[in-house]
Amino acid sequence: MSLGFPTTYIINLERAEDKRAHAEQNISKYTDRYEFFNAVDGRALNVAQIGQYYDAALNQKLGKRPLSKPEIGCYLSHIGVWTEIVARQDETALILEDDFDFQFDPREFFDEMNKLDLRRVIVKIDASRTRGVVRSRCEAGKFCLVANDIIGPRTTGYILGRDAAISLLVSNSRFFRPIDNDLKHLWEHTVPIFTALPAMVAEMKGAASVSALAHDRSMAKPADILARFVRNLRYQINFRRGRARNKLYQRPPDLTQGDSHERR
Repeated sequence: MSLGFPTTYIINLERAEDKRAHAEQNISKYTDRYEFFNAVDGRALNVAQIGQYYDAALNQKLGKRPLSKPEIGCYLSHIGVWTEIVARQDETALILEDDFDFQFDPREFFDEMNKLDLRRVIVKIDASRTRGVVRSRCEAGKFCLVANDIIGPRTTGYILGRDAAISLLVSNSRFFRPIDNDLKHLWEHTVPIFTALPAMVAEMKGAASVSALAHDRSMAKPADILARFVRNLRYQINFRRGRARNKLYQRPPDLTQGDSHERR
């Protein structure tokens, strides 16, 4: 029983047994081809390990606020999955964080996705709305993929192509923003991102979904209100400049070229 991908990865902290159980119950109804990927525990990272990947100086210059340890661990977890996809030479993979909830039976949607050429792109399946200018649109049965110039937050679930994974590993070997924020900077990593409509997954509700990320993110904000305002303003100015440059960025590819089943 498969969703059509060589592997479905579920990122899970080993100690988060409740989320693991919830994710397994959720996914096993539709496929038995999935595996849990042990997330990096950001709280366990030492200063040297953090400094190897996290660019604190660039964060101070261009980031909204310092990254918390759980955010760094979250980013490294996704990088670990990208590395695994490239090593296995999978053409595409489905990546889920362990707090996902399917909004409806996903099998028809993934059947449509496997008719498309997704090797060079990301397809976010966790955004309920889109913003900005639509740069490309692809109809897939009763579903739709849109490529906007403003990408929604979260990395709860996405499809990642192998070529896209390679590009992300090259451009994001050192980082200074949270992963979902980094992906919004299309002109930096140059990987086209499509958003699936309607949204396939959402974050699970209830006490079990409370994340260390949200708590530590608020704790990492500068205490000085003026400093927070200045950093946020600087970030917004740089983002708007980048978005303006992105008008010159290449048009997202035609996903209907070729047949992924013939390539497998």
